[in-house]
Amino acid sequence: MIIDIVIARVDERLIHGQIVNEWIQKLRPTHLLIVDYELLHDPFMSNIYKAMAPFWVEVHILSPKDAYQFFCKGGNLDAKVFLLARKPDMYEELIDHGADISEIVLAEKKYMPNKRKAAIESKIAINHLLDKGVRIVIQEFPNEESFVVKKYKIENTEERE
Repeated sequence: MIIDIVIARVDERLIHGQIVNEWIQKLRPTHLLIVDYELLHDPFMSNIYKAMAPFWVEVHILSPKDAYQFFCKGGNLDAKVFLLARKPDMYEELIDHGADISEIVLAEKKYMPNKRKAAIESKIAINHLLDKGVRIVIQEFPNEESFVVKKYKIENTEERE
């Protein structure tokens, strides 16, 4: 069994033209795992997202725990997995379940220090991921240079445990 995570990406829009036409075409995954509680409980939107993926990519919408189980119970599956989540906290939870994710790619430049501000919850999750040794970068397109994210300074806010 070989399950290779080709990318773990945070993109609030999930599947859209840039994912299908740029990232999936370049990385050629066999599976797309969307880690998202909201979609998990919305069959209509889940089906829409599944239909947007290329026919050769098997799409699963899972909780972080079930995504980890996918990796553990892959059986004799040879898979190149594209992980996708709306927010960094999904990866924090996935790693807490035991998943081995060494790098996370943030899609949006709002996470850059001098750009539009990211939500405090996302900054806290990113700090926790960095503390766990996960490399976090910002990269909009696969052919552009990535920007390494450093730990955020969070003032006047208690970090969640």
